[in-house]
Amino acid sequence: MERPILFNTAMVQAIMAGNKTQTRRIVKRSGNTPDFYKRNKFHKLVDQLNNKTALFAGFYKDSDVFMHEGKEVIDALYFKAPCQVGDVLWVRETWQHSECFDSSVENQYCYKEHDCDREMAEAFKIKWKPSIHMPRKAARIFLKVINVRCERLQDITDIQALSEGVKQNNLGDHLAGIPIKTFAELWESLKPEAGYTWFDNPWVWVIEFKRVEGLYVKQ
Repeated sequence: MERPILFNTAMVQAIMAGNKTQTRRIVKRSGNTPDFYKRNKFHKLVDQLNNKTALFAGFYKDSDVFMHEGKEVIDALYFKAPCQVGDVLWVRETWQHSECFDSSVENQYCYKEHDCDREMAEAFKIKWKPSIHMPRKAARIFLKVINVRCERLQDITDIQALSEGVKQNNLGDHLAGIPIKTFAELWESLKPEAGYTWFDNPWVWVIEFKRVEGLYVKQ
């Protein structure tokens, strides 16, 4: 299945450079997280629920565990993953119509990720269109989902932090904990809502992907 996904300009640059191969998204159900329901324990991922094949994460609290006919049963609350392995994500990024820069060009697009496009936009005083409004036909980056899992935000490792596209600095990001600290700063720079900050340590979906070159996806 094909699904849209939002990335800011810095993360688009990291994807284009091959430095970003995973992303973390808050686990939500009807706008609420597992913590909202006091479900602070992770049960498992399941491939099928209610005869529908999909990836779900189950969450529960101690009182949701009971015995039934001699077997332990966990009354978990399930959250569906935002995408499934094999899905193709088309990236929504900050964009604009090319004709805003050159009236002779039609039906093409410019992207804030490009240095030359940013310089032209500044010179012509052109406002960029936010990524949320980018149509499917303007998409140029396609990502194939190769793995989806669920964990706490702070479970991230140094290697995984680098795979999130954080920049290595001159102090040497090979030192333990530095990439994680950089990722935490990146997460906070996105101004997460209350309950979703690094210090809140929310449950997140970890989506691993690979960029697919020249992919044609039927619109």
